[in-house]
Amino acid sequence: MKGEKKEDEGEGERREEKRREEKRREEKRREERREEKRREEKRREEKREKEKRREEEKRRPLLSSPLLSSPLLSSPSPLLSSPLLSSLSPLLPLEKRREREKRREEKRREEITSAVSKNTNNQIQVGKL
Repeated sequence: MKGEKKEDEGEGERREEKRREEKRREEKRREERREEKRREEKRREEKREKEKRREEEKRRPLLSSPLLSSPLLSSPSPLLSSPLLSSLSPLLPLEKRREREKRREEKRREEITSAVSKNTNNQIQVGKL
């Protein structure tokens, strides 16, 4: 009778240990997935930065021209509508678009950070239960 009881307890402990081990493996897999996502996001970000630098390099010769670097352009004035500067107007929407993209990217990063944080908090709470 006592030998049987000891065996059952030992078996229960082994099952419990297997469950704990499985939980550890699952947590490790989740962490690896999170890390992979972070690395992927970092690669995308580096790609975007590289593309941004390339675009900037293309625009640099334009910005270095005396006409564009003049103080007249930096102040809002009716000169922008003059025929001489009308060729520069395509640059203005480009700047606005870049600013919009930058804001969108920042918002997206905040959402990702928030989602990761919530997910981590949820996992911690589940672990406590």
